[in-house]
Amino acid sequence: MQTIPRVISVGTREHLARHRASLPPDMMAPALAVGETLENMPGERLLNVEQVLALLPWDISRRVWTDGVRAGRFPAPSASLTRKTRYWRADSIRAMISTAGR
Repeated sequence: MQTIPRVISVGTREHLARHRASLPPDMMAPALAVGETLENMPGERLLNVEQVLALLPWDISRRVWTDGVRAGRFPAPSASLTRKTRYWRADSIRAMISTAGR
């Protein structure tokens, strides 16, 4: 039995490159800077799930976050780069935290 290598096709790479190029560079920062908090970042900044979980004031797992998004307890993603990569706007996460504190 022959195994088929998992390779991203050229079309997929080009699609991702075009999509990334269409977003302003300050919205797609790769990682959080030291000391960066939700209060001092722009509201239109897009955060991936790891960044969202790092900024939350409570400790939850990725699975709990995903289940909460599906159930509507947490905000839906604001953007999607691929089928599996989701991004949330900083202002929607900020609003969720402020309403949870009430």
